Amino acid sequence: MTVFAEAARLDLTTTEGKAVSVGITAETKVFKGKTQASVTDIKKGARVMIDNDGAAEHPKAVTIYLGADAKYEATFAVSQE
Repeated sequence: MTVFAEAARLDLTTTEGKAVSVGITAETKVFKGKTQASVTDIKKGARVMIDNDGAAEHPKAVTIYLGADAKYEATFAVSQE
């Protein structure tokens, strides 16, 4: 998965090539294993899985999981602006 962060949004490309965009809010949680992390901890090559709020348009990330068991692979580092 390719990951880009602009303002409060992650643009993702899944391993199937589908483009997905999810918003990031102050309530978005990031975990690496059982330890809380930060959006800035998503690095190139990281594997990520995102639970979102289920909105059809403009979904928001509720929880982002980093780790080997995750579904997608990040190919770009993420920065928060």
